[in-house]
Amino acid sequence: MNRAPRCGAVREEGRGQGRRGRVAMNLAPGCCAVLLGILLGGGTSTTAPSPVAADGPSRGASRPLADGPRAFPSPAPAGGPSTAALPAPGSASAAPAAPLTPGSARPSGPIQELASDPLPAPAPGSVPDRYVLVISGASGGAAFREKHAQWRTALVTALRGLPGFDEDHLTVLAETPGAGVGRASRAGVRRALDALAGRMGDDAVLYVVLIGHGSFDGVDAKFNLVGPDLEAGEWDRWLGDLPGRLVFVNTGSASFPFLRRLSGPGRTVVTATESAAQRYDTVFPQFFIGSLTDAAADEDRDGRVSVLEAFEFASFGVRQWYRQRGRLATERALIDDNGDGLGREAGQPGPDGPVAARLHVGAGPAPAPPAAADPAAA
Repeated sequence: MNRAPRCGAVREEGRGQGRRGRVAMNLAPGCCAVLLGILLGGGTSTTAPSPVAADGPSRGASRPLADGPRAFPSPAPAGGPSTAALPAPGSASAAPAAPLTPGSARPSGPIQELASDPLPAPAPGSVPDRYVLVISGASGGAAFREKHAQWRTALVTALRGLPGFDEDHLTVLAETPGAGVGRASRAGVRRALDALAGRMGDDAVLYVVLIGHGSFDGVDAKFNLVGPDLEAGEWDRWLGDLPGRLVFVNTGSASFPFLRRLSGPGRTVVTATESAAQRYDTVFPQFFIGSLTDAAADEDRDGRVSVLEAFEFASFGVRQWYRQRGRLATERALIDDNGDGLGREAGQPGPDGPVAARLHVGAGPAPAPPAAADPAAA
């Protein structure tokens, strides 16, 4: 026999609700009416309010996994929500991240503290190796196929232009294999990771960048590949076999659960979304890839782009993209590098960032930092 929720019963809405756990009260309809009447000063009412789902869009709906073309939602249409619906700046209900512009100072506070997971110290005289695995998955249609191919090509071109690049340290998988490009399938990912495991040392850094679509069935998220997809839990186990440090960047939709699954010591995780409910096609990859060739992304002007700088630059670009179109953002990127699985948005305070600030994107031996100017020579 199903029992009605006990009036006043407290339930915890935890990890499935995004970055912040919440506590809510189950109020029976009659109690809701009494409370509402008292709060509004109008006495009690016998009409119970219509129930509203606390989670917004259902997060438990799954779509069938198929090997053929699949349809994916694009960013909210131009005729959709307008920024006019946003709460007024400074109001109690306004919660979006503070505006961030290239070159602006990073927020002070906890973010400036040293992370509890320091980078491993390289052996004297050695230069840490950096490996990059780029995967553009199942596109689901011609329009997406072309866009993902453009992003993948732009990323590979940008990597090749960075200091210290070594072609032997770059692995590319795509929906359609070709010269120097493997197939983005479960078997293709497994082969690539097995090959990397045999080459990486304990002081190496592996950058994994996913370009494509994701899904969430209420239990685990998946990144869409050619054929059977890979769940976030499987990515976690497979990547756990590799030595060294991991930087995992999932630029696709429904990517937030990857942050919770993959977060841990020695790992920096970036996701294009802050909630599993954010399932629209993303524009985050456009700006993340653009950060590698845009001088404005190099905030500290050291001639290199760190993971943190790329994340902040891309986050700003995404916000501007939606703002200029008068649309509500359907994606908010997060970064986690302290292993707590919470993450933070760009421009927001939090402990994540110090490790990512010391990791510089690239494939091949990490270039030495620029020599400090000698005050005596000035």
